[in-house]
Amino acid sequence: MPDARTIDQFADDIRELHGAKLVRALSLSLKAIAFDSEGSAKDRYMNSGLKRPSSNLYNSIAGSVRTGTAASGGFADIVLSAGGRQPGGKSVRYARIQEEGGTIRPRGKYLAVPNKWDDAIASTLFQGSGQPRYASARDYPDPLSFFPNKGGGNATLRNKDGQVVYFLVRSVTLRGRHFLRDGLRDSSKRVPDLLKRAVRALVVEH
Repeated sequence: MPDARTIDQFADDIRELHGAKLVRALSLSLKAIAFDSEGSAKDRYMNSGLKRPSSNLYNSIAGSVRTGTAASGGFADIVLSAGGRQPGGKSVRYARIQEEGGTIRPRGKYLAVPNKWDDAIASTLFQGSGQPRYASARDYPDPLSFFPNKGGGNATLRNKDGQVVYFLVRSVTLRGRHFLRDGLRDSSKRVPDLLKRAVRALVVEH
């Protein structure tokens, strides 16, 4: 339950702190806000229609405190990010486009889109966590045949039974999921309470 202390009471709390105590209170507050922002962004991610929380993108979401420099006037920043290198993992290059949206175009002629609409085929393409089994269509273990587009449809890659395994498209446009932006907005509403709790805890300890 939020602390019902008034602004004047909060000001009295601040005055009771000084030196290292005040620095510690602010440090705890910033870390609490960063942690809360990370949680909010992950909640937004789960409600955005993206993959399960075992995905690399979900695990790359991180809230942190960046220490202020002379160039920034000594202020510290709350940083909410996604796509950075994970412990034991790789950077998630598609994090920005999932957050902001945009159009993906192939380096070659086509983008290969896995056929997730056929359950039997999808089970061979995706793990139980929802992550792709193969980095690209070239890694698919069985032979695939190219079928050109006819009548305005998509070209496809099909297995020996004629089932579509991949759709071949010229581009894919993704809508922005904005899980970082909206998560930070959600968390910002709780900043005053998080600050008061950190400062009050140290006043009581003092």
